[in-house]
Amino acid sequence: HLAKPIDKQRFYEVLSRYLTLSPDAVHPGGRQFRGRVLVAEDNEDNRSLVERMLRRLGADPVLVTSGEDAVRRGLADTVHLVLMDRHMPGMDGVDATRLLRQAGFRRPIVAFTAGDQAETDALLAAGCDGVLNKPIDHAHLQSLLERTLESEGEPVDTLDDDIGHLVSRFVAGLDKRRQRMATALAEGDAATLQQESHQIKGTAGAMGYPMMTEQAGRVEQTARRQPSDWTALAHELNVLNDMIDRALAGSGYSRDKTQEPAK
Repeated sequence: HLAKPIDKQRFYEVLSRYLTLSPDAVHPGGRQFRGRVLVAEDNEDNRSLVERMLRRLGADPVLVTSGEDAVRRGLADTVHLVLMDRHMPGMDGVDATRLLRQAGFRRPIVAFTAGDQAETDALLAAGCDGVLNKPIDHAHLQSLLERTLESEGEPVDTLDDDIGHLVSRFVAGLDKRRQRMATALAEGDAATLQQESHQIKGTAGAMGYPMMTEQAGRVEQTARRQPSDWTALAHELNVLNDMIDRALAGSGYSRDKTQEPAK
């Protein structure tokens, strides 16, 4: 089975399983990426490993060891992606992410963590767009770069161009969905919350918003399993609404390569 929303890496795996590779085709694994990746990580071994992997994939790593330096470099330099560790000396990743967002940084920030779900949730709530789990997996890192950086040395990915109008239509419809969910929350209508979040979950990832898909799934799950827990529903819906706000504002919520917002 191929689950919706469509994940590019999984899609390529399915194709390679059932189809024969043309001799002159360009394999996704051969991509080289352009862009600066800010790595906020105080563990030297992890930092060196990520630096090596990024350089092999063509990206330009910028390495820092504290939250303060992450904020300083993120705001002062041209950075296309941030990998943010949770635990660092001084300012931690949650506070650094929150400060970057408050200062107007709109590039993708991805939580870089080996912690539990509560740790991940804290980083997402602070403004991270996704999660890259430790230990580092090369395929997952490459998949992340595919979603956030431009690539070169390969034919143009016409898929993103072809669905451009669908992406615009999806984003334009998010405001009405948000209004319907707000009304449902106010009226205690868990069924509508579940329905609307399910629609977002099934579409957002394919439109280039994978973290919105995940958060919509949390809203749907909470509405299904805890339909009377309005505090929990309100919390999950607030996180989803923040993602919708960033998408509507065009302020840098991560889309697969087609969106490169200013800082």
